[in-house]
Amino acid sequence: MRWLPLLLAIIPAIASAETRVRTAEHETFTRVVIDYAVRPDYNLEINERQVQVQTDKVVHYDLSDVYRRIDRTRVTQLSKSEAALLIDLGCDCTVTQTELPSGGLVIDIGDPDRTARPIRGSEAQQELTALQEPPSEVSPASLVNSTVDLPMIPGLLTREAAEPSPMAKTLRESLIADLLDNSISGVSLAPLAKQPVIADAKPEDGAGSISTGQIAVDTRSGQYARGSQRIPARATCAPVLLLSIPDWLAGPKTLDPASSNPEILNSTAKKLIINGFGVEAAAILDPSMRTSDDAVLLELAQLVDAPIEAPLIVAMSECGDLATLFAALADPPTPPARPGALVAAISSLPNQLRNFYGDRVTKQMRKIGQIETAELVMAAVGRTDPAQTGPVLTPNEIGPSDRRRGNADLEMEIALRTPDAPSAIAALIMGYINRAEPVPQDIFDQASIILRESEGVARFELERAMFDAWIAEEDVQSANTLIFEVANRSKEEAVVLRERLAKSVLEFSSDADFLRGLAVIAVEPLANAELRIGLADRSLQLAMPHLAVAILMANRGVPSRPERILLAQAHLDRQDWAKASDILGPMTGADVDSLRARLPAPPVSIPVERIAEPAERVPPTIRARSSKLVSETESLREEWSAFLEP
Repeated sequence: MRWLPLLLAIIPAIASAETRVRTAEHETFTRVVIDYAVRPDYNLEINERQVQVQTDKVVHYDLSDVYRRIDRTRVTQLSKSEAALLIDLGCDCTVTQTELPSGGLVIDIGDPDRTARPIRGSEAQQELTALQEPPSEVSPASLVNSTVDLPMIPGLLTREAAEPSPMAKTLRESLIADLLDNSISGVSLAPLAKQPVIADAKPEDGAGSISTGQIAVDTRSGQYARGSQRIPARATCAPVLLLSIPDWLAGPKTLDPASSNPEILNSTAKKLIINGFGVEAAAILDPSMRTSDDAVLLELAQLVDAPIEAPLIVAMSECGDLATLFAALADPPTPPARPGALVAAISSLPNQLRNFYGDRVTKQMRKIGQIETAELVMAAVGRTDPAQTGPVLTPNEIGPSDRRRGNADLEMEIALRTPDAPSAIAALIMGYINRAEPVPQDIFDQASIILRESEGVARFELERAMFDAWIAEEDVQSANTLIFEVANRSKEEAVVLRERLAKSVLEFSSDADFLRGLAVIAVEPLANAELRIGLADRSLQLAMPHLAVAILMANRGVPSRPERILLAQAHLDRQDWAKASDILGPMTGADVDSLRARLPAPPVSIPVERIAEPAERVPPTIRARSSKLVSETESLREEWSAFLEP
């Protein structure tokens, strides 16, 4: 009997569980999916422009997210009653239904001129029939241990699932099962694009009769002698392409596709693109909130899933490592003017993305005859044999000998001082950073020499690689020196690097390393107010008020209220009462009162009584002389008066 109260509490909760309703907009139809846990007996009725899904029992529908992905052209409204789901239509649409093995119900609202069921719905039914048994009974392990060919699943899961790691295997089992169900339901955002079939190249008629006199053998030394193609001006590049790949990978900590802020949407889209989620990135780029980078981001998002014509990216293919990487994924692929840029791009990616992009770039380069570039890319990915076609190895599986073989190509580029030497040594440095290994000093020495000989995008790439290496090794002095050199050429880039350096110093775990780094950068102005406040606050916590004053006073603008509070606190810690009092004078608030209480009391002034001065005493001699002078003056006045009278 003691379980009875618990059962009475659980049963109503189960009965009141809401059934989620999802929607998705497609080119020729709108899909509504009802996620019944156990599908009840239902009746689908169409009354003029309304579809009613009537059930034999009360169903609580969750309609909180039904309007986010549809434009209300075909479906104008979804509402619910006690035993029915009501779908109001905006046209004389065709309505079809599909029952899912999982218990769900799919309703497709097609265009009026369509006589057959929607294409996406029929394809989902074909997929369902091809399975021959419910998906819930299909073991995902059979998919993980074999070649996965799922055209409706985006990104990394379209590749062969041959990862030997048990953890990765378990993750793939879960993901593949979920995505299969979503794809059959038709709510996956991925398009049903068919994989391009690349036929074997066949020689044209008469190709076998080419004489040896028409054959020219090219050599690598000949390529070096010709040099690289002209690097375009930085002004023609889209700003988003000038960011380094680590900046794209950083992105926002939380993705917010529902935001209306274009900057947040673009940051979210960039993180989705570089992580292989192109369709999801394209979905959040709202045409009503376009920025200058949106057209470029849209092409990048489309290139993630399949090769397409990408005129914008191809035109900017030399605007940085990222642009070179995606231009190589276009259709037709664009060969890099500097193969080292591809190597640098692949080397700066995490392990799983390095395999994902590296494999596709290698195939694209082989497709257009860029065999040497393909070998360099494979070496950066970490393959043990450049000719193999099986799954690539992850960097964790690469032995020291394989890593040395991958670095050998880059070291050759550096030793020969080829036009690709800046990109090669940048890729070499990024390889050390990704492996969390210290960069040897001789590499830094060579990089410093090559940097002075570089210009354009190649110089920019090498500067960023050296800067990232010094930050990783907490060498603040060297990174700060590089910022001064960059400032002579571009003050805007110097501001970005200075903020990155200040942020890394603030994140140092050791207080001693933090203070040493802060002593180097304290006198330089920071445009980011949050960084200034963070550095000053930590300095005060470590009893270093002079550093806090230096950071806050380096700002050329008007200090904000939090900065003035910290500045007053620093002056109080230094016992500079006058300056602290001047800062706190016009301010009010509880925090100001607590700081003002630390000021010493003003000295008490004692009034001084005025002493009356004694009356002046005139000496007798002076009094007698004055009396005589007065009498003589009177006699002279009388004589002059008598003389002047007529």
